[in-house]
Amino acid sequence: MSGTNPVVRRSTIPFDCLGFRYSSKYFSRLEKLLPKNEKERQYIRQLKNAPIEAQLIKLCDISSNLGNLKNSSWSKTRKKKYVNKKIENLKAIKLGISQQRVQYPQVGKIIDAINEILIEYNQKLVIIQ
Repeated sequence: MSGTNPVVRRSTIPFDCLGFRYSSKYFSRLEKLLPKNEKERQYIRQLKNAPIEAQLIKLCDISSNLGNLKNSSWSKTRKKKYVNKKIENLKAIKLGISQQRVQYPQVGKIIDAINEILIEYNQKLVIIQ
C-alpha cells in the first residue's frame, strides 16, 4: 500500500473495503486534470447526496470555519469569496438538513451562528425549515 494516504495506512479497515482500486496518488493525479469548476461541481453534487451525518459534520465545519474568519489576516475580498464558497456548500446540504431538523434540534443554533456571520458580510440569511 505504498503511496496511500497516511490515514488509510493507519486504518484498521482493509484497503479494499474502502472502495479504492488504485493508490491515492493515482486519484490525486486524476483530480489535478479536472478543471477547478468541475471539481467544485462534483463536490457540491457529493454534498447533496451525502448521508445526513456527513451533512451535519459539514454544517459544523462551515460554522467553525466562518467563525474563525474574523481572526484571519485575509483581505476583505478574499474573506467575501470564502464566505460565498461556504454559502454554496450550505445550499448543497440545506434540503437534507431541513428534512432532518426535528431529529437534530441543535441545528437551529448552528444556523443562527452562521447567520450572524453572514450579516457581517452582507449576505442573505440561511433559512432551514
